[in-house]
Parts: sequence; C-alpha cells; structure tokens
Amino acid sequence: MSFLDTKYKKKSAIYTGVIALLILWIIFTFGLKYFDPPIEYGIAVNFGTSNVGSGNIQPKEPLKPRQDLSQDVESVEEVEESVEETVVEEAAESQPQDTSEDVVTQDNEEAIAIKKKEEADRKEELRKIEEAKKRAEAERVAQEKKAKEEA
Repeated sequence: MSFLDTKYKKKSAIYTGVIALLILWIIFTFGLKYFDPPIEYGIAVNFGTSNVGSGNIQPKEPLKPRQDLSQDVESVEEVEESVEETVVEEAAESQPQDTSEDVVTQDNEEAIAIKKKEEADRKEELRKIEEAKKRAEAERVAQEKKAKEEA
C-alpha cells in the first residue's frame, strides 16, 4: 500500500505543501508583529547623571562623608518619635470634642407600615378627588344638555 500511488495524489500533495508554505511565509513576513521587550511609553526620567536641571547655585566644597552612623540612627529615631507624637496630637485636635452624639435608631417595622398606610390614604384621597371631578363634569354636561333642550 503506497501513500502516493496515483498521479492525482502526488499533485494534490505538492499543491497542499506549496499552499501551506505560502501561508506560513505570509504569516511570518506580514503578520504577528510584536516587540520583545515592548516599546516603552511614557516620559523619560533624569536620574541626575547630567548637569541639566541641577540649579544655579552649586556648592563650592565637596560634600563630606558621614563618619558615625550610630548618631544618625538615634537622630532618625528621635525624629520619627517626634513626628508620631505631633501626628497623634494633630489627630486629637482635629476630632470634634463632643463625640457622645445620640444616634436615633429603630428596630421595629411599624414605620414602614405607617408609610405604606399614609401612601394608601394619599392615593385614596386622589381617587376621591378624581371621582368628584368626574361627577362635576357629568353634572355640567347634563346641565348644558338640559339648557339646550329648553332653548
């Protein structure tokens, strides 16, 4: 049993291979474009490696390196403690003095029933007003007919 035993199968295999290669060539040539790493968006950041933006006044002497780091750690801790104390004091000052405000709450559902009852009463009143308007209109029409018959 041969795989390509007829000339038609051989032609179709050649055509299939050529079409597949053509499709792959088109995909790799024109499609599936992406960049690794991707194109960067946004603004450029200057990390201080250039003299642009360094200011008009420059120090005359070079900065001295720090010799004793233990003093710096203690001073940083003192600054942090003082900042925390001022933050707590400011927070205490910004809060209102009278925090014992009475809040009225309701646990029963009677208020909802009352609102529904009031709404039903209001609808009933509107219905009665509409009926009264209809009766008045009917009476007016009846009087006009009566006046036309008499005339």
